[in-house]
Amino acid sequence: MSVPKLRFKEFKGKWEVKKIEDVTSYVDYRGKTPTKTKEGILLVTAKNIRFGYIDYEISKEYIAEKDYNNVMRRGKPVIGDVLITTEAPLGNIATVDREHIALAQRVIKLRGNKGVMINAFLKYKLLSPGFQNILSTKATGCTAKGIKGSILHKIEIAFPTEREQTKIANFLTTIDEKIAQLTRKYELLARYKKGVMQQLFSQELRFKDESDRDFPDWEDKKINDFLISHKGGAPLTPSDFVKNSAYEVIPKKAISSGGKLSLSLTEGTFCSEIFFKNNLKSVVDDSYLITTLRDLVPSGPSIGYIVKFNSDKSYILAQGVYGIKINNKLDGSFLIHYSNTDMYREMMQTMMVGSTQVHIRNNDFFETPIKTPSLAEQIKIATFLTEIDNKITHIKSQIDIVKRYKQGLLQQMFI
Repeated sequence: MSVPKLRFKEFKGKWEVKKIEDVTSYVDYRGKTPTKTKEGILLVTAKNIRFGYIDYEISKEYIAEKDYNNVMRRGKPVIGDVLITTEAPLGNIATVDREHIALAQRVIKLRGNKGVMINAFLKYKLLSPGFQNILSTKATGCTAKGIKGSILHKIEIAFPTEREQTKIANFLTTIDEKIAQLTRKYELLARYKKGVMQQLFSQELRFKDESDRDFPDWEDKKINDFLISHKGGAPLTPSDFVKNSAYEVIPKKAISSGGKLSLSLTEGTFCSEIFFKNNLKSVVDDSYLITTLRDLVPSGPSIGYIVKFNSDKSYILAQGVYGIKINNKLDGSFLIHYSNTDMYREMMQTMMVGSTQVHIRNNDFFETPIKTPSLAEQIKIATFLTEIDNKITHIKSQIDIVKRYKQGLLQQMFI
């Protein structure tokens, strides 16, 4: 195929095909690892290069100012240059958007030849599923796939005239700007929620009742004061899991570090009918809240989050996961939001025991202190925060929709 499936109407004719080395100048920074310093010039590593952008926060390494010219002697990056990672991870692409940065090993810098290849078009071409598939087939390695620069530069890519390249790049850049705009909105709303939660649960910010009067003072309680019953998870072994069944399991991994419960039907979340019926004491329905008191990660990022269990059928809990049923003096949504506060997370950290597989003893968990307002104020707080959550979820959904749209365009607009 010499033309893409999706094309702007004003353009006709076949796309040209050439090797990457024939349409770009490139620099491979493979070689001796530069000496790292605590401050200086930011060293962009393969970890910083994400799928389409540079994440300057995920990893911060530096080289000394005096070493910059030597480290970058093969060619200094300039704004607009295209970066590609050659391994760990393979094939992440980004555009240089900051001056005076250094590039580490496993990063190759590409710059389109003037009059032939526009950098912005090159970036999207390398991001396209077609190129990524070719890159994967030419990569070597088992645990971590990688590609040599000498092989990468021989890969052929198809490209149109500069005018069409510009139109494609400008269009996709507009899509990226929309994603960035929504992402900023998402981050701002998430920060706002975090700040207002701090104020609400520290009682710096209080609601009024329906008559515009102050609610009663908050009381010092424990989770145990509201507990009707609880159920611990069953000790499943690998042989208890089946690939498909009507009997579904809530494993520890179903609760994320952000306090989200995923009941997605993935392999390994089902158990046999016999096991399910022999362990009814570990079966829960939607009258229970769910928490996990065990984590394979030493820092215990998912431990103690309390989540709502929404399902029209019963599930069985895996070991380390607990179902708790509370009385009508504590609003479930209020408790869920409380489990996301910094003060609560700090308490969870102090209660963790173990090293390889950290956990909280269930009796300790039920003794967790909780400052409790009146039920009416609990509901007001929970409703307010849930409304913010709904807005955050809506924006996240918009981001996902636009990203899927962009991925579809990358699939169809490139050969």
